[in-house]
Amino acid sequence: MFAQTASMRFVCTLLVLVSLLTLAGCGGGAPARPAGVPVAGTVTLGGTPVAKGEIEINPDIEMDNSGPSTVVKIVDGKYETAPGIGVSPGYVVVNITVYGAPPAADGAEVSPEEQAGLLEILGVVMRKTEIPAEGNTALNFDLTDADLKGRGEL
Repeated sequence: MFAQTASMRFVCTLLVLVSLLTLAGCGGGAPARPAGVPVAGTVTLGGTPVAKGEIEINPDIEMDNSGPSTVVKIVDGKYETAPGIGVSPGYVVVNITVYGAPPAADGAEVSPEEQAGLLEILGVVMRKTEIPAEGNTALNFDLTDADLKGRGEL
């Protein structure tokens, strides 16, 4: 009889512990991404809007800034972070990738339809800047052909 009571207690205790551990593991998923600061702006190449590209904004860890990175598409020279997805305020490193159609192999004209499927990276430019926690968060970039020749810090 004593052996049955002891084993029953053990089984009950084990069930309670398993239940508690299961409940402790059901607490929510990954932490929510901080809202950050909304950022929008323009990207031009020699004064002409960049047709297609991407902007990647990363906290500048050399300046003790941290937080999530953000990648935004450039369309017709404009970009804007999605609602609720902002950028960590403070010092940031901005990588701008400019896409364009490669030149035709024989120098012939390439139709717009063909260009749409033949995009290549024309260049990647890195800039360092600071994003304020409040106020105007527009970041505008006017690139030059020289900027696209290499990846350099300017």
